[in-house]
Amino acid sequence: MYDRPFGVEIECNSNGRGIGGTKAILQNNGFSHWADRITYDGSDIEIRSPILKGNEGLKELKGVMNLLQSKNYYATEDDGMHCHFDAADLNESDILRVMRSWDNNSEIIHQFLGERFYNEYCTYDWDLDGAEDGRDSYGYDHSVWEYDGQKCYAIEPRNRLRTLEFRQHYGTLVFEDARAWILLVQALIKKVKQEGAPIKKVSMEELFKLARVYKVAQKNLTSRDFNVSSSVYNSGGGGW
Repeated sequence: MYDRPFGVEIECNSNGRGIGGTKAILQNNGFSHWADRITYDGSDIEIRSPILKGNEGLKELKGVMNLLQSKNYYATEDDGMHCHFDAADLNESDILRVMRSWDNNSEIIHQFLGERFYNEYCTYDWDLDGAEDGRDSYGYDHSVWEYDGQKCYAIEPRNRLRTLEFRQHYGTLVFEDARAWILLVQALIKKVKQEGAPIKKVSMEELFKLARVYKVAQKNLTSRDFNVSSSVYNSGGGGW
């Protein structure tokens, strides 16, 4: 179910080690293929994963995140975790349906992410109505790939990489948080492609059960004093 290739941009603070020190740590611990993929971004550095896939890819991501934690790296409120998902098999209509589905369920996703879900680099300012009609806000023909490079949308189609970049997640080195997010996105893309239609607003339980991450969602929400059984979150119409 979760075999779509993905990549993760890990923004974090290196505790003074910078690019050189981080490169050495990765090389000395079996992650040499990650070592040349480090830049400065966020509060300090950004480590860009190679292309990952399936359980092996998740296992590799876990190894890197656990390693960084063991070396006292940490994420700050200025950091994000941006995830790319292969979109080579998706046509423009598929991508627009994914974006519409995400937008339909944005309230639940915001609650899952907590207070840090919103910043100027991941807004919902798409002209989806226009894009779905194949035009932009000025009435000109418009390709969904023209969003590429804007770096201000919750989901950004990246033409050069041929990926969908999901930009909302807060910076983290906690693998279970990263895993929950990756599986949620994987499941949503798969369901949209299967159905050939946008996913309507659904309940929180339906949304997270699809990706088998409902327990993680419950834990996150409980820690933020949200009531997952509240009718506010379970009032969605329709199902998967």
